[in-house]
Amino acid sequence: MSNDWHPLIIAMKKKGFYMSRRELREWIFQTLFRMEFHDKEEYEKQLEMIFETEEMREEDKTYAKNKVLDIIAHIEEIDAVINEVAKG
Repeated sequence: MSNDWHPLIIAMKKKGFYMSRRELREWIFQTLFRMEFHDKEEYEKQLEMIFETEEMREEDKTYAKNKVLDIIAHIEEIDAVINEVAKG
């Protein structure tokens, strides 16, 4: 059950500091899309630049950064699995 109704959570969201799990997943997806426009050598630098513009809790930044880098590290495997089942 979500506690998004809690007054502290509402206040944090209004200030842009709090992200729900869903919002974090969306942010990670959007960030992965943005990273596609840069060379692999620039990923770390680009990710740090993206975080400079985001107001997020440190634990959310750490979680998001780890997920983005983990997905990027396995992108060829992920693409291979998708290509096996994709039609068209």
